[in-house]
Amino acid sequence: MVYFAKLLQQNLRNEYTLVTSSGNMEAVVCDVVSPEDLLKFEKKYSTELAKGDLTKDTKFEYAWCLIRSKFPDDINKGIVLLDELVHKGTKDDQRDYLFYLAIGNYKLKEYERGLKCIRILLKNEPGNTQALDLEKLIVKAMRKGAAAHCPPKTAKKSPDCPFPCSAWNIQCHILGDVWGDIRDDHSNILWKGKKRDRM
Repeated sequence: MVYFAKLLQQNLRNEYTLVTSSGNMEAVVCDVVSPEDLLKFEKKYSTELAKGDLTKDTKFEYAWCLIRSKFPDDINKGIVLLDELVHKGTKDDQRDYLFYLAIGNYKLKEYERGLKCIRILLKNEPGNTQALDLEKLIVKAMRKGAAAHCPPKTAKKSPDCPFPCSAWNIQCHILGDVWGDIRDDHSNILWKGKKRDRM
């Protein structure tokens, strides 16, 4: 990630190690910001905001800390800041914004939103290894969550069903690349998916 290469050079986060292998992606999404770092970047953000000269780097540094908080309210606040940044950033900046938007939504179990963010990134950079690793992690979590909604194991699994269940006699209706409502052969809803926009 370009931004964190800069951070390392500036020694703002000496302990941060840029992830290069899929085996470390879970460690990235589970990384928790220290109270000292959160306070430090919150103070910097608030000072610049009060003076009316808030920079995009300061805003992102604070959002990055919030995304790595263990508190959902902090993560939500970080997502709001990143949403504001992503629409105005350069292509290189958007890479970082989208990556951490995906992580924030993943941590809140908003997997569809997280998947949408990471696939926008991958559309621009299909060979981005970190983004591919995060995409796999999100899809894995989605399938695990879907498995919890399995109907009774009394019917034959539909051959086109993406879920890892042994017995699904259903049709999976897909909106974009994300699963929506799941219905049986009589169009009765077995599992209500959220309304989603196409990718």
